[in-house]
Amino acid sequence: MLFQQLIYFSKIAEYQNVSRAAEDLYVSQPTLSRTIKQLEEELGCELFERRGKSLILTPSGKMLLERSREMLHLLHKTETDIRNMNRIQKPSVCIQLRCIAGLFYEFFPSYAASNPDIEFTVFQSDNEGIYNNEYDLFLYPSETIVDTSTTVTAFRENIFIAMSDTHPLAKKKDLHISDLSGYKFVHIAGNRIFNKISVNILNRNHIPDECRLYCDDMVAVRNLVRDQQYLSHIPEYTWQKKDLEGIVLRSVQDLSMTRYICLSLNGTRPESPEAAAFRDYMLRCIREKGLTL
Repeated sequence: MLFQQLIYFSKIAEYQNVSRAAEDLYVSQPTLSRTIKQLEEELGCELFERRGKSLILTPSGKMLLERSREMLHLLHKTETDIRNMNRIQKPSVCIQLRCIAGLFYEFFPSYAASNPDIEFTVFQSDNEGIYNNEYDLFLYPSETIVDTSTTVTAFRENIFIAMSDTHPLAKKKDLHISDLSGYKFVHIAGNRIFNKISVNILNRNHIPDECRLYCDDMVAVRNLVRDQQYLSHIPEYTWQKKDLEGIVLRSVQDLSMTRYICLSLNGTRPESPEAAAFRDYMLRCIREKGLTL
């Protein structure tokens, strides 16, 4: 008994007509009739009885139809499971991205295109995944240089004051801390790693702000800066060029604002060669761009 025979048999049972089944299956009527005859000979019984122009299942035919459906379903499930199993076994890299999103997505597309066999997953707000060590590569900001067996500090990134290009401070030649007095700030919320760095800059330099708003959505932060005249601390490579439309990034003369960018492999699981290779690629791109400590 072949699966092809069961497919033909099930289709005839569905239509109760050889001609219509043949049209649906794109085979000839004689082929279907011959297949059913061979199947009946193998099983030693009749599967259909003719009533007028219709073919009606015999009791044996009804049992075979029920079992055919089970077997064909199992066949389809097996094919799907095997495809999924091979897909799961495909090399993969899980990345937790908490900084330099603009730079990351500048470098990433060409690498992904050159490595089509690697499946990449990038998370930008999955803090639970970090706590549970559910990643292969972790890109994060730090106030200090980190140098361990699994972590490399890639470069020092400047932090600017972001403002609308129509903000009163946007056209000022030089900005000083005192110029920021009385203006409202929006900061990255406490569930983001950059929050601590941002708040420390404010407190350490006694920067006054009229209204301090916290937000965990970078799109909302950008819109508040561009449309509502808020100021914000924004690292140089957080936003892509297209995100900076209507926004300017200004440095402050008497205020040094920087952070360090770290790339860390997950030391709690076997090292992923694909993750290590991608980290090395990112480090090369960063060096070629002239970014250093």
